[in-house]
Amino acid sequence: RTPTSLSKLADWDSLISKFSGKMAVTAISAVLILGGIYMLTRPCVFGECQEIIQAQKLADSAAITAISSPTEPTIIKVRQQLEQSQTILETIPRWSKSHQEAGILLQEYQKKSQELETLVQAIKTADRATIAASNYPLTVAQWQKVCQLWQNAIATLTTIPKQSIFQAPAKQKQREYENNLTQSQRSLAAEKKAIYSLKSAETQAKLAKEQQSNAQSITDWQLVQKSWQAAILQLQAIAPKTTTYVQAQQLLVIYKNYLIKAGNRLQETESVAQIYGQAIAQAKLAKAAELKNQWQSAVTHWRNALTAIRQVPLNSLFADKAKPLAILYFLSLGQSEKKLQVAIKQEAISGQLKKICQNSIKICDYYIGDNSIKDRKSTRLN
Repeated sequence: RTPTSLSKLADWDSLISKFSGKMAVTAISAVLILGGIYMLTRPCVFGECQEIIQAQKLADSAAITAISSPTEPTIIKVRQQLEQSQTILETIPRWSKSHQEAGILLQEYQKKSQELETLVQAIKTADRATIAASNYPLTVAQWQKVCQLWQNAIATLTTIPKQSIFQAPAKQKQREYENNLTQSQRSLAAEKKAIYSLKSAETQAKLAKEQQSNAQSITDWQLVQKSWQAAILQLQAIAPKTTTYVQAQQLLVIYKNYLIKAGNRLQETESVAQIYGQAIAQAKLAKAAELKNQWQSAVTHWRNALTAIRQVPLNSLFADKAKPLAILYFLSLGQSEKKLQVAIKQEAISGQLKKICQNSIKICDYYIGDNSIKDRKSTRLN
């Protein structure tokens, strides 16, 4: 390069340097001006801080709403209001004179949000318990899970500080959940009792069937009847909305039919026993009449005894006892009828001899035996 070219290049570099310096100054000035404008236009830089006022109004409204109506829709609204309050406070810059106050309020509202979140978690847990408990019938394990959910919801509510604005709705929810827990525990107990009652009913039914197959007396059938009654009472004790209720209702129909049959068999047995007893009583009267030679009475009682014993059904518990007695009574009746015929003839002969021997002058004295008439002076008369 020539000296002239180098001189021109140096002049050009000098000109560029001067221009760049001016541009840099201008850019810095613009940045400072814009930065200043930005800082001055941020919230709460001049005058009263409307953002803090607005945030406080939202937070106060949230507190009033939470206390007055702690339902799930209102809780959602309260959460939104607290989040909006925090968002407003976060817009206040560090250079604002209200920045420190905004920081304090922000911490306060964040704490309230955490407490509210605790309340929300308790409500969500309670909702799970409500949904789970609504799917009737529930097993023991399912009721235990429902109870555990209510206990978890209650335990979550107890972590909310006493000085919290959410303490009042938390207490209200806690009372509600404790009542629901009590009801769930009762349902759990009812389910356990239902299972036990069903097993007891089935055990009683098994016993009743065994007793029924071996019943040989009125006492036995009374025990059968009591066993079926006990089984039915166990089934009737099973509450609705339990897992065993439907099965219990089905078994009730079956067991009641067995009870009716057992009752009928007991009545039949008692009736037959009464007939059998009447036969025995008539036989005793017949024997007593025979000892007194009251043959007409003996025949009547033997006939009654025979009629009664023949009424005993062949398939009854007294059939084996009644069969030989029917034969005995029949033979005894025949013998008494013969004795009655002899007595009737003897009475007729006695009347005739009385007219002969005891006329105006007694000319004879006689004795009437079973097969002969004998004069007391040893004169034998045929």
